[in-house]
Amino acid sequence: MKTLAAIFMAATAYGQQLVPGAGGSGGGGGGGTTPVTVAIPANTASQTLTHNLGTVNHIMDCYDSGGVGMGSTSPSASSAAITGWTPGANSDVIGFSGTPSGGTCVFYSGSGLQGPTGATGATGANGTNGTNGAISQVYNNGSAQTVRPYLNLISGSNATVTCVDNSGATRTDCTVASTAASSGLLNHQGQLAPVTISGTTTIYTYTVPANTLGAGGCINLNFLIQHTTGTASERFDLNWGGTTVLMISSADTTPWYAPNITICNNAGVTNAQQITTPPFTYNSGNNPQPWSAIVSTAAIDTTANVVLKLTCGNNNGDAITPVSWTVWH
Repeated sequence: MKTLAAIFMAATAYGQQLVPGAGGSGGGGGGGTTPVTVAIPANTASQTLTHNLGTVNHIMDCYDSGGVGMGSTSPSASSAAITGWTPGANSDVIGFSGTPSGGTCVFYSGSGLQGPTGATGATGANGTNGTNGAISQVYNNGSAQTVRPYLNLISGSNATVTCVDNSGATRTDCTVASTAASSGLLNHQGQLAPVTISGTTTIYTYTVPANTLGAGGCINLNFLIQHTTGTASERFDLNWGGTTVLMISSADTTPWYAPNITICNNAGVTNAQQITTPPFTYNSGNNPQPWSAIVSTAAIDTTANVVLKLTCGNNNGDAITPVSWTVWH
């Protein structure tokens, strides 16, 4: 037997024009949710059917008591045809062309249940590197170094790095402590061939290695020389890092001895020194001759190599014999 089915989709909460149902035994399922079946009371031309779907966007299939679909044009087996439909969120008003003998309407939500979560997608490409933090450049003695995310401080010879967490100030505090090298002989030179004076002439020289003194550290020097050729007064200079710190002039031709000249960094620093010396003494019995200063100062960076030397100059042609030179700390 030919039957009609009516399937309606409500777009608003107002009545819609009806679409003729196709023949058959009723429409198929609606959305993906569980359908709600509501009985059609008999002998009533206008029905209010409650479905509680909670949305006007739903689908409705109606069947008469014989299970035949009820469209806008009823088949001969149906006692009534649908002539009007006003969908609501929880109930619909349905009009019939006659008084149906009973039946049911099945309501489906217009949207199905949420499907299962899809599989996790592939990991995306790495983003671009962020900008450097507060430190944008690191320099070593004025030369720019490669910037990396981390800075590593390393203890070295005569220098110790100690770092502690300062949580209250949200930082890490690092202290670099310089220490004097272990005591001992640094340089000794014995007697050398006589040196003929020509301008400022070097008699003895020694390069003190970087960081030998350390903060507050000292080195000591003594030397023995003799004016062996000529009788003119000669000037002798003790040069420390390019700066003349002591000087004396004499024409004495007997051996000269300078005992225990001391060069010390000031406490807590490596770039400021005090230099002290007793006077020259002579084997001839002459009175000791003082340097230009018993105590003098200098400002030499001892974290770098420092040249220490004794020079002579004044009258060309005279000769000085280096006898002994010793540096220790």
